[in-house]
Amino acid sequence: MHKVVITGIGVTVKNHQDPHTLFATLESGQSLIADDHILKGMGIESVASSRISDEEVIQLQSRYPSLDQTRVAPSGFAGFDALTKSVKDADLNPDQLRQAGLYFGTNKILPTVDLVHQLAQQKAASEKLPYQSPESVDYYNPQTVVADMVEYFEIGGPVTSCADACAAGASSLISGFRQVSRGALDIALCGAADFGTQPVMQLLFKNIGALNQAQLFNCASEVSRPFDSNRAGVVLADGAAFVVLESEASAKQRGASIYAYVCGAHRCTESYKMTSTEPSGKFYAECMQAALEKSCVSAEDIDHISAHGTSTKSNDSAESRAIEQVFGSHTPVTSTKSALGHSLAGSGAIEVVLSALSIKNQVMLPTLNFESLGDDDAKVSVVKSATPKAINYLLSNSFGFGGVNTSIVLARDSAC
Repeated sequence: MHKVVITGIGVTVKNHQDPHTLFATLESGQSLIADDHILKGMGIESVASSRISDEEVIQLQSRYPSLDQTRVAPSGFAGFDALTKSVKDADLNPDQLRQAGLYFGTNKILPTVDLVHQLAQQKAASEKLPYQSPESVDYYNPQTVVADMVEYFEIGGPVTSCADACAAGASSLISGFRQVSRGALDIALCGAADFGTQPVMQLLFKNIGALNQAQLFNCASEVSRPFDSNRAGVVLADGAAFVVLESEASAKQRGASIYAYVCGAHRCTESYKMTSTEPSGKFYAECMQAALEKSCVSAEDIDHISAHGTSTKSNDSAESRAIEQVFGSHTPVTSTKSALGHSLAGSGAIEVVLSALSIKNQVMLPTLNFESLGDDDAKVSVVKSATPKAINYLLSNSFGFGGVNTSIVLARDSAC
């Protein structure tokens, strides 16, 4: 097996298109979450989100004129931007890109509110639903941008996209990791993008009882509070991230900078329930334990955990119980969704980028708004403020609707 390293990173989230700046923002305890003004304009009050603004989308569109705005949705532009930044950060040349693989995670691109209204009016008028929209059909295909990525960067290796819900970003990284670790590729470009703040998406989360209740708190930045006893639902977000995975031999041969090593990972599925896991957390625990075994490290070796931590009652309770089962109650746990919100497919990739920077900077990021665990939560050690720490090994979790569970182990050096 070949050792795998991270040599490039890229992130696109609200007000931030540089991972180092984003890390500094989170380290200082700032939140990217605010009142959702789009929903407020529709008369829907008390919903918090972390939305990439229309102005930021326009900037992305102008930055990449080769992408057709009628074919590529805003999430595709964000993913393209994150990929571009990661390639530049890794200093890859065209020959290396022609040998690289591409692994992209994304989910549904839902119809705009304007389109829903248009279709409703047409149905009321004629009882027929014509298959048309202001955009092309390609616009609603989340994979459309993948072809643009391949063409623009002249990527010559295998190309895969996946839609593993909230685990899609981590699943993409695991797919690329497997190819590099077994020697099939020297370089894999792995990432994901999603716009969770689409109004129809927020409606879906509200209908299953998972969307945040901002009216319970003084301000929107207090709403996302993973593992806290007063947590009251997920805050949805827009975001994208990419990492460049590379064999250690290739990285060292070309003198590339290394952020972290990927020691191992595990992806598995369960069938307990479409929108939640078994309450004891046993499936999450099995996933984490398998990732440790594949990484040849023990639970005692893990210095820090980047939790899925969605700020919902059921997920955080199950994840806390799983962490306690595998690690006990002393390993420090962070959920950056407390500041970023949950960008669904994008979240796992974003959190791997931040985990790599935690290892590089030897700093644990805070879980904002955490005060105390709930009665149904297991005893875990939640990091409340940015804390310097020797981090040799870190485990990152991403768990998705439909029962897709992933855990990834990162390391500071090549000992794994």
